[in-house]
Amino acid sequence: MRLKKRKECLFFLLFAFLIFGIFQYSIHKIFGMVYFPDEFGYWASAAKWNGYDWSSLTALGSYYSFGYSILLAPILRLGCDGVTAYRMAVALNMLLQALAAPMLYGIFRRIFPASDRQPAVCAVGIALFYPVWIFYAQVTLAEGLLFFLYIGVIYLLARTVEKASPGTILLLSAALVYLYFVHMRTVGVLAAAVLVLLCWLWQEPAYRRRMLIGFGVLAAGGILGIVLRLVVIGAVYGNTEQEMLAANDLTGQLSRVAAVFSAEGIVRFFCGSVGKLFYLGASSFGTVYYALVHIGKTGVGFLRKLRHKEKIRREEWLSLFLLFSFAGQFLITAVYMNEPRRADEVVYGRYNDYLLPVFMGTGFLVMYRCRRLVRTTVAVTAVQTAMLPVVLYGERLYGGSEMQGYFMAGIAYLLWQTVRRWFPGTPYILYLLLCVTMGAASGLGYAVYKPDLYLVPILAGTALGVWGLAFWISAEREPDIREQNNGPASGEYTAWRLGAGSLCLALVAGCRPQMLLILAAGPVLFGRAVFRERKLFSGKSKVQTLALCLPIGAVAAGLMWYNALRFGSPLDFGASYNLTTNDMTHRGWVWGRCGLGLFSYLLQPPRIGSLFPFLQDFPVETAYMGLTVSERMVGGVLWLFPVLCFGFYGLFRKEWYRDSRCHGLVWISQLAMAAVAVGADGLMVEVHNDPPHAKCDGAQSLTPEKFRHLMDRLNPLIGLMGKKLV
Repeated sequence: MRLKKRKECLFFLLFAFLIFGIFQYSIHKIFGMVYFPDEFGYWASAAKWNGYDWSSLTALGSYYSFGYSILLAPILRLGCDGVTAYRMAVALNMLLQALAAPMLYGIFRRIFPASDRQPAVCAVGIALFYPVWIFYAQVTLAEGLLFFLYIGVIYLLARTVEKASPGTILLLSAALVYLYFVHMRTVGVLAAAVLVLLCWLWQEPAYRRRMLIGFGVLAAGGILGIVLRLVVIGAVYGNTEQEMLAANDLTGQLSRVAAVFSAEGIVRFFCGSVGKLFYLGASSFGTVYYALVHIGKTGVGFLRKLRHKEKIRREEWLSLFLLFSFAGQFLITAVYMNEPRRADEVVYGRYNDYLLPVFMGTGFLVMYRCRRLVRTTVAVTAVQTAMLPVVLYGERLYGGSEMQGYFMAGIAYLLWQTVRRWFPGTPYILYLLLCVTMGAASGLGYAVYKPDLYLVPILAGTALGVWGLAFWISAEREPDIREQNNGPASGEYTAWRLGAGSLCLALVAGCRPQMLLILAAGPVLFGRAVFRERKLFSGKSKVQTLALCLPIGAVAAGLMWYNALRFGSPLDFGASYNLTTNDMTHRGWVWGRCGLGLFSYLLQPPRIGSLFPFLQDFPVETAYMGLTVSERMVGGVLWLFPVLCFGFYGLFRKEWYRDSRCHGLVWISQLAMAAVAVGADGLMVEVHNDPPHAKCDGAQSLTPEKFRHLMDRLNPLIGLMGKKLV
């Protein structure tokens, strides 16, 4: 037993060493506050207690609780300057994170008393290195302290229902009071703890006298905290307007509660609740669902035992508190974020983040004990996916545009068809990473963060563009032996997909005429089919040719007819819409603007900041003396979409066009040359005369012609390494 405890202590020391390593890596980059006005609000009370008067600045913001300031005040006094004080506060966060490890272990061992010690230690590591906790530990936001306090409250509650010693009860009462005054939106945890303790006293009447003392300390601490709150408001926030002061205080939340009971408020509340759960599931990698199911089952068993007056075990009391605290905090966050201010608030989960380490560790232990893990994981994935339409609809209610959802869906479909046609061996996880990368780099986050009417046609044009390209790429039929025997020959084009793609791309002209440049992808995609294989624009492909061209002609004719009626010119695509003072019809062609435009739209490096949405916009700057009109951008296309560089690379690789489904030469040749360069004595390369129809490994096989080409490329390098090709 002692040996096992020593191993656990070694793991805790390892965790502490890793946390210290993260601290050492990041501390020299930290110089002061990053998040205004939040961090400033927490330091303001500490500054007042050290003789500084920041009231003229705090008047510009809302009220922030003073609990965290109690810890910051001595740090500010001990620090010789502002940078040192800030780094000392970050060091305190790291220390609290390391001290949470043994408490987490005690919690997991009590929730699962029959489990082994090794999985519990692993659960501690998963909970301790939750990325959001590491992030908050490097700034002076109250959330870094809330992680530690919530874990401490759970641990003390478990000890209370276990032994109920007077010291534990007093510590639990003090921790609950302090937790509330660190952040007032933790009232859900306070209410859950009081409710669970009352139920426990009803079953354990022998401890009522001790718990009365604990409740007395809780009430006295609450009264003292209210008095201190009034003092802080008068001293630090005396110049702040009452309406702004109440924005972050419980006294100003009645209007938010009332707004929930309107028809629109109910819909927003439902979408916001689904969005918050979607965030928690995504940020915890799905483990929160396993934890919720487990504690939900325990809660049902608790009610059954309570009704039959059976003995309730320690782990059941603990699970009940987790369930109540999660429900309370989830409800408070959904109500508080119900007023639409920004589109991303539909999934805003900052006020619930400190719950997740315990739930992630619990979820991991449930998964470890699960006998049907694959089936359960599929169900969890299905639940998470089913929430997405509700989240997208709620994002529109919170100020966004449904075009953002269509755009993301189009990106996913476009990448899927690209992978299916040219890179069939791509792992599914890489496809998902590409979707996330393209979505994140597209400036979509900026559109969500600052939505306005001006972005609607831009998002509509991009959504139609990616969907049109996806339909065009998917129009070529996959080679299939069954289709060759019973249907159209392989390589033919599906008419309805060609028509759908052309219609989407033609409608781009009604959103932003400049985006019609995307039609330049047509010759690249269909050039071989038109000029070499004669599968389009030939007598045998009349239906496909008509489907490709008719939507473009019909939409163009309709737009030109509309322009002629409204503006007197069929070629006027927006210059006279009276939405801008820039008349494109009289600008002319100036070569001096071309270089700037190409650089800005293709090669301009992005500017990345530390605040959401991370990609920061910037104005286009130039020394050109003439009149220029530019839009704020987030970076050039080739920087934001590096995957497009592979497309340009493919234009200069003839072997990609000889057999579009046998792209292996590019990757295999690179790997082979790298292997030779590091001293490999031999290579094993698969060769097949018809890779697309190979029974296995076709995606990584070369044709004999490509194999000879590979050997020709490798021969000079092999000679350079002092070896001979045999």
